[in-house]
Amino acid sequence: MDEQCRQTVSDYNNYLDKMGQAIQHFCEDLADSDYAEISMALPAIIEGLGWINDAGNEFKELGELAADRVTQFQQLIARLAEALENKDYVLLHDLFIYEMLPLLEQLKISEIKN
Repeated sequence: MDEQCRQTVSDYNNYLDKMGQAIQHFCEDLADSDYAEISMALPAIIEGLGWINDAGNEFKELGELAADRVTQFQQLIARLAEALENKDYVLLHDLFIYEMLPLLEQLKISEIKN
Protein backbone atom coordinates (compact mmCIF):
# COMPACT_ATOMS: atom_id res chain seq x y z
CA MET A 1 0.00 0.00 0.00
CA ASP A 2 1.48 3.33 -0.95
CA GLU A 3 1.84 6.17 1.54
CA GLN A 4 -1.03 8.22 0.09
CA CYS A 5 -3.42 5.27 0.50
CA ARG A 6 -2.21 4.69 4.05
CA GLN A 7 -2.79 8.35 4.89
CA THR A 8 -6.26 8.35 3.33
CA VAL A 9 -7.29 5.27 5.33
CA SER A 10 -5.77 6.75 8.49
CA ASP A 11 -7.64 10.04 7.98
CA TYR A 12 -10.90 8.18 7.34
CA ASN A 13 -10.51 5.98 10.43
CA ASN A 14 -9.59 9.01 12.57
CA TYR A 15 -12.68 10.81 11.29
CA LEU A 16 -14.83 7.85 12.34
CA ASP A 17 -13.31 8.09 15.84
CA LYS A 18 -13.98 11.82 16.03
CA MET A 19 -17.54 11.33 14.82
CA GLY A 20 -18.06 8.74 17.53
CA GLN A 21 -16.87 11.22 20.15
CA ALA A 22 -19.12 13.96 18.77
CA ILE A 23 -22.12 11.62 18.80
CA GLN A 24 -21.33 10.54 22.35
CA HIS A 25 -21.22 14.18 23.54
CA PHE A 26 -24.40 15.00 21.61
CA CYS A 27 -26.22 12.10 23.27
CA GLU A 28 -24.96 13.09 26.72
CA ASP A 29 -26.29 16.62 26.17
CA LEU A 30 -29.59 15.24 24.91
CA ALA A 31 -29.98 13.00 27.95
CA ASP A 32 -28.98 15.85 30.29
CA SER A 33 -31.82 17.95 28.84
CA ASP A 34 -34.22 15.06 29.52
CA TYR A 35 -34.57 14.62 25.76
CA ALA A 36 -36.09 18.07 25.37
CA GLU A 37 -33.32 20.00 23.57
CA ILE A 38 -31.28 19.23 20.49
CA SER A 39 -27.78 20.67 20.73
CA MET A 40 -26.32 22.95 18.11
CA ALA A 41 -23.86 20.17 17.24
CA LEU A 42 -26.49 18.24 15.27
CA PRO A 43 -25.95 20.05 11.94
CA ALA A 44 -22.22 19.28 12.11
CA ILE A 45 -22.98 15.64 12.93
CA ILE A 46 -25.38 15.41 10.00
CA GLU A 47 -22.77 16.92 7.69
CA GLY A 48 -20.18 14.49 9.03
CA LEU A 49 -22.47 11.52 8.46
CA GLY A 50 -22.89 12.70 4.87
CA TRP A 51 -19.11 12.77 4.46
CA ILE A 52 -18.84 9.26 5.91
CA ASN A 53 -21.54 8.09 3.50
CA ASP A 54 -19.64 9.54 0.53
CA ALA A 55 -16.32 8.07 1.69
CA GLY A 56 -17.94 4.72 2.44
CA ASN A 57 -19.40 4.57 -1.06
CA GLU A 58 -15.97 5.29 -2.54
CA PHE A 59 -14.30 2.60 -0.41
CA LYS A 60 -17.10 0.19 -1.38
CA GLU A 61 -16.47 0.90 -5.07
CA LEU A 62 -12.77 0.18 -4.50
CA GLY A 63 -13.67 -3.12 -2.85
CA GLU A 64 -12.27 -2.01 0.50
CA LEU A 65 -15.54 -1.79 2.42
CA ALA A 66 -18.32 -4.38 2.39
CA ALA A 67 -21.44 -3.26 0.54
CA ASP A 68 -23.67 -4.55 3.33
CA ARG A 69 -21.93 -2.24 5.84
CA VAL A 70 -22.55 0.77 3.63
CA THR A 71 -26.19 -0.28 3.13
CA GLN A 72 -26.60 -0.75 6.88
CA PHE A 73 -25.16 2.74 7.46
CA GLN A 74 -27.53 4.29 4.90
CA GLN A 75 -30.54 2.52 6.39
CA LEU A 76 -29.58 3.77 9.84
CA ILE A 77 -29.30 7.33 8.50
CA ALA A 78 -32.87 7.02 7.20
CA ARG A 79 -34.06 5.82 10.61
CA LEU A 80 -32.25 8.70 12.33
CA ALA A 81 -33.89 11.16 9.94
CA GLU A 82 -37.30 9.68 10.67
CA ALA A 83 -36.74 9.91 14.44
CA LEU A 84 -35.64 13.52 14.07
CA GLU A 85 -38.61 14.36 11.85
CA ASN A 86 -40.96 12.82 14.42
CA LYS A 87 -39.14 14.66 17.23
CA ASP A 88 -38.61 11.30 18.91
CA TYR A 89 -35.43 12.32 20.69
CA VAL A 90 -35.30 9.21 22.88
CA LEU A 91 -35.25 7.06 19.75
CA LEU A 92 -32.69 9.38 18.15
CA HIS A 93 -30.47 8.99 21.21
CA ASP A 94 -30.84 5.21 21.25
CA LEU A 95 -30.15 4.84 17.53
CA PHE A 96 -26.99 6.88 17.90
CA ILE A 97 -25.75 5.09 21.03
CA TYR A 98 -26.74 1.50 20.35
CA GLU A 99 -26.51 1.32 16.57
CA MET A 100 -24.43 4.15 15.11
CA LEU A 101 -21.50 4.02 17.53
CA PRO A 102 -20.89 0.28 17.00
CA LEU A 103 -21.41 0.66 13.25
CA LEU A 104 -18.80 3.41 13.02
CA GLU A 105 -16.29 0.91 14.41
CA GLN A 106 -17.36 -1.63 11.79
CA LEU A 107 -16.86 0.90 9.01
CA LYS A 108 -13.15 1.23 9.78
CA ILE A 109 -10.66 -0.11 7.28
CA SER A 110 -7.75 -2.09 8.67
CA GLU A 111 -5.70 -2.19 5.49
CA ILE A 112 -6.14 -1.66 1.78
CA LYS A 113 -6.61 -4.93 -0.10
CA ASN A 114 -5.83 -3.66 -3.59
